[in-house]
Amino acid sequence: MPVLKEIIDAHAHLIWPTLLKQVDQVIKRAQKQGITTIINTGIKYDDFEPCLRLGKQFPIIKNIIGIHPEEAVQPDVDVKLFKDHFRKHSKEFLALGEIGLDYLQVRDSSLRKFQEQIFRDQLDFAIEMQKPVVIHCRWAEKHAVNILEEEKYSDLPGVLLHCFIGAEKYIARSLEHDNWYFTIPTSVYYKKINQEIAKRLPIEKIMLETDAPFLQPKPEFEVNEPQYLKFSIEKISTLKNISKDDIAEITTHNCKSFFNLK
Repeated sequence: MPVLKEIIDAHAHLIWPTLLKQVDQVIKRAQKQGITTIINTGIKYDDFEPCLRLGKQFPIIKNIIGIHPEEAVQPDVDVKLFKDHFRKHSKEFLALGEIGLDYLQVRDSSLRKFQEQIFRDQLDFAIEMQKPVVIHCRWAEKHAVNILEEEKYSDLPGVLLHCFIGAEKYIARSLEHDNWYFTIPTSVYYKKINQEIAKRLPIEKIMLETDAPFLQPKPEFEVNEPQYLKFSIEKISTLKNISKDDIAEITTHNCKSFFNLK
């Protein structure tokens, strides 16, 4: 596949140990495939320092950070500390995320209530900071969409539904909002559920992500990397009968618009 001129990976975890230990090579391999920006995602307070360090070291890296729903139910979670640090470094972070609900990993009803409380707190904080949000809602699409559609959250600058695989009615409701978008992960290359979502969504609402080191495009790949967005572009081009160049151009435009990237 020829190298495309500009592609953005809208969601990766470069501070994950398997990637961080070889981050120089990961970035070089990405750039060889036309990747111009990688949105690096922190999931807890302890990720501030490595995110900031990578952002200063590599211009290709832009950062977002939030309290992931699995981290939100940990006994040592300190939301005030997180928010204080975010305020201090708000210019270095494009968005708050990933935040949300995870009903696969969190089954206890009391913990789910606490998880929702942290989610709502971060949505309020995003409005205060005027930052868009990146939403994780595994097995919790209904509840996440219901919360996000509450009137008090209508002032959110933008909503990006990360790896969303919810039912059709929640996709339809989400598409009614001009500033809501979806990411399609590299697992679209072989997973039917991601392919169905990609076919359903208009390209004007899609961004591309790897979720590296997870959701690799082929099961035999041990570690996912930003360079593998080429597999997503190839598959989505086939699914939607849109040229690879147009897939790259439109999804990059969507990402720049959402994250206010120049």
